[in-house]
Order: sequence, then C-alpha cells, then structure tokens
Amino acid sequence: STLLGIRDEKHFRENYQQIALSFGVLEMTILDKPNSRLQKYRLTPKGKALQKELSEDEYNEMPEGGESNVTPEVTPEVTPEVLRLVKVMNGEMSRREISTLLGIRDEKHFRENYQQIALSFGVLEMTIPDKPNSRLQKYRLTSKGKALQNELKK
Repeated sequence: STLLGIRDEKHFRENYQQIALSFGVLEMTILDKPNSRLQKYRLTPKGKALQKELSEDEYNEMPEGGESNVTPEVTPEVTPEVLRLVKVMNGEMSRREISTLLGIRDEKHFRENYQQIALSFGVLEMTIPDKPNSRLQKYRLTSKGKALQNELKK
C-alpha cells in the first residue's frame, strides 16, 4: 500500500489486495497464517505472465527471491474497476450494457471510474471514435484489453 500511496489499509485490502488474490495473480507466502504479521505476498505465475504481457517496460523488478513486504497492484495502471470492466466485456457493447452487467446505475460514476479510465489505459476503444457522443456508440476491448481478459480467465 505504501508504494501505491494508499494510506487507508482497509481500502487497500478491499480494492487491491483481495481482488488480486481472487483473480489468482497474487498469493500469500504463509498460507496457513493469513493474518500473520510476517505475511508477505508475491505474484503467481499467472500474475507474472500478466505483468509481462501488459508492458515489460512499465514494471519494477521484484527483489531477489520474488517476495516483497508490500503487495504490488495487479498492474501499475489498471485499477480494480477496469479489471471488473474487462472481465465482463463480450464483443461490442453499449455503455448501458456494460454498466448493467457491472451492476452500476450511476452513469457519471461508471463514466469516470470505469469507461474513461479503461479508454485512457488503452484496454477499451470506441467503435465510432470520431463521434464519441453518438447514441450508436459502442465499446470493445483492444488487443491489450483482450490479453488482459485472457489472463484473468486463466
């Protein structure tokens, strides 16, 4: 959490650590004592493959032995919200279809915390980029988004 600049431990656990653990990209080093003060976390082979596939140049090397006292985010750029969005995408989908699958009713929240971030990270693209406000606008995963989705499915 320190590397990410997150001070709220509960927020970090719920929005980063637990999601990374549930996606199988992060694992505990002391499996039988999850609450141990000596607990450390490391990327799983799936996490390492995802890290490499998304962008080899954007990551810091893990310390010798592959363990760190600080849990790394799944990727330095992709937020838990974007991971959720990528996971539900299937072909070309409207904003409403995506937000419905995610269970999000607030359009502004969806737009600001999911759609715009996914677009800026290059995992999502518009089907009609010259007309971003078109009522016919749909979204699809980019090749980077498809690679991420494939890793999340493993």
